[in-house]
Amino acid sequence: MLDQFLKIVEENAERAIVSNQAIPNQFNQPAIKEVAHQIFSSLQGQVASGNMQQVIHLFHSASARGIAQHPLVNPIIENVAGGLAAKFNLSPQVTRSIAESLVPTVIGQVVTKTNDPKDIEFDLQHMMRRMSGNPSLDISGMLNSAPKGAIGNILGKLFGK
Repeated sequence: MLDQFLKIVEENAERAIVSNQAIPNQFNQPAIKEVAHQIFSSLQGQVASGNMQQVIHLFHSASARGIAQHPLVNPIIENVAGGLAAKFNLSPQVTRSIAESLVPTVIGQVVTKTNDPKDIEFDLQHMMRRMSGNPSLDISGMLNSAPKGAIGNILGKLFGK
C-alpha cells in the first residue's frame, strides 16, 4: 500500500520537491519517500487512534474537491512538514509549502482511485485492512454510515436509506 502512495507522490513531486532549489538533488528521492511514508503513517495513526470512520469518510467522498478542508488533512500536512524538517533540515516555511502542495493532491488522487470501481489497486476495504493491521476487517457497515454530504443525506432520508 505504501508503494501505491509513493507512486502518486512521485507523479506529483516535480514542482514541490524536484524543482525546489531548497532541496538538494541528492535528497529528491528520499524526500519523496518521506512524504509518502508520512501520509500513510498519518492515516494509520488516525485509524489506530479510533478515527477509522473519518478516514473511511475521507476516502469514500464523492469528490476529491474540498479535500484540503477535511479535518484529517491538516494533521497530515503537519506530519509531512515535520518529517521533512527533521530529516532534511529544511526551514518550516519550505516544508509547510511542500506539504500543502502535495498532501491534498495525493489524497485527492487516492480519493478518486478508491471511488473508481475499475481501479483495483485502491480498494477501500483492502486499504483499511492494511492501515488497521486487521486482515479480516469488514468495513461494509461503516460505508453505509459514512457521511454523504447534504444532497446524499437528503436523498438517503427521502428513500429511507
